[in-house]
Amino acid sequence: MDSNVVPTIKHRETIRDVFTGNAAPVLTAQHCALMRRLRVIWLPIESGGPGIDFSQPFGEGNPTLATAMAILELNDEALAARLVAELGLLVAPYVGAGAGLAPGRYALPADVAAELASAEAGITPDGQFDFTAQHAALLKGFNWISVDASMVEYVLEEDTETWPMPYVDGKYPYGECSYFQIDMARVLGEPYALDDSGAMIGDADKDERLENLHYQTLTALQVFLVHATPLAQ
Repeated sequence: MDSNVVPTIKHRETIRDVFTGNAAPVLTAQHCALMRRLRVIWLPIESGGPGIDFSQPFGEGNPTLATAMAILELNDEALAARLVAELGLLVAPYVGAGAGLAPGRYALPADVAAELASAEAGITPDGQFDFTAQHAALLKGFNWISVDASMVEYVLEEDTETWPMPYVDGKYPYGECSYFQIDMARVLGEPYALDDSGAMIGDADKDERLENLHYQTLTALQVFLVHATPLAQ
């Protein structure tokens, strides 16, 4: 496999076709295999949120097309380019409703565990993460931003290494509130208490707990992509 395979003008035309076509891509086993190898990053926009790196969706040092072709054992660059491009439209629905993961302790790939290792990420010293029902609910409640037909030309102008991958809206990660803990509490079924006038009662401990959970969604999303099972349609 040629590790120097990069998107050409032809591959850019494939990306354009995927994002401007009338037919939405249908999730396949090939897409799922690629999902398991995607690598997440934290985008520090406003409150921040996780997403897939536009330039290195399979991680630093892994050329996108060559990696996809190796994962799928393909020699067809055009097909690999189409499948990777389609991930840009499939990740959000896959995480939101197309796959599931039971609560439990899951191993992270060694490269990911080393990169994400921090107290905020919730990773144990041996590279494990305790994925909870709360993490699952927050992933399903994500407010994703995905490239659409109106945005794809802007993305393609960047450079030949750019792939239109989705990310979570850092300003409104879970709904319409810039004070994101309010939306998180709603998603988790534990809304903030209100006073007699209907105003929210502040709760510093709850704020901190939800903020910590928010930062853990980076690792939770990575665990989900690696270990989730597609749901029967």
